[in-house]
Amino acid sequence: MCSTRPQIAAEAGDLLLLSDDLRDVVTAIEPSKATKSKIHHNIFWSLVCDRFDMPIAPLAWLNLIP
Repeated sequence: MCSTRPQIAAEAGDLLLLSDDLRDVVTAIEPSKATKSKIHHNIFWSLVCDRFDMPIAPLAWLNLIP
């Protein structure tokens, strides 16, 4: 399969602008910052839950055995 240079660049790029306006870069970066912040928030809370739920889970399981 023969690809042209613009097709290869579009596949390799992390961000593809379809217009000549460079302000679209700022518009594209803002949601990515919000997404990264949400990922960090979720990782923090998952570690907190794992830290406290993992020691409690076996105790709850042992209490369910007759």
